Amino acid sequence: MGKRYYLDLSDAEFDLWLDNFVSFVKSKAFPIGAAPAAWTFIDADDFDEVKDAQTGWKTHYDACLANPTTALRKERDDAKDRAKKVVGPFVQQNMYHKKISNGERISAGVPLHDLIRTPQEIVNEMVEFFFRLKFIRQVEVHFRVAGVGGKARPAGYTGAVIVWDILDAPPVRPQELKHHALATKTPFTLDFDESQRGKTVYVALCWENRRARQGPWSEIHSAIVP
Repeated sequence: MGKRYYLDLSDAEFDLWLDNFVSFVKSKAFPIGAAPAAWTFIDADDFDEVKDAQTGWKTHYDACLANPTTALRKERDDAKDRAKKVVGPFVQQNMYHKKISNGERISAGVPLHDLIRTPQEIVNEMVEFFFRLKFIRQVEVHFRVAGVGGKARPAGYTGAVIVWDILDAPPVRPQELKHHALATKTPFTLDFDESQRGKTVYVALCWENRRARQGPWSEIHSAIVP
């Protein structure tokens, strides 16, 4: 089964998986009551994004179960895509921490690195990208393999990790950009609030392969939110 199989479940299975995942991580990182947290390395804001994605998914999933119209099915599918874009990077960033045991990963529904029987793969390719500003409050990020015209991503790769943030001054490293997502196809659209129009967003990308190994980061580029 593939590295990111937990993102390729049916709607009903994904709903159950996400409920279990959020509940388990919460019990370990943000327990209720006086019990100390076992996982102190998980950022609360990152976990809030996962919970918000879960809420959005369940709202549209339940609405579609009650009344499966074409419009509601599309909203459900869009909500699932948004949830996957948040959950995937969260898992890769947090769930393979050295303080998490394989037993805990199994309980959370996360695959084990040691069970993935694929060859060692090194990511050497670079990402190049550009912006298109077609609509207000949106920045389209178009990406491809650097130096290879027309090739959206390396064969067999999961996609591109995108990090971005609105800052007052240019960042030095991509790690300073706090928002992240996994883009499986180009373009990837960044959405912003009305209050963010006219501000500068900084963006960087790198490729991620099937074993969740990341390649070298691109240069950091910026755009003005339209």
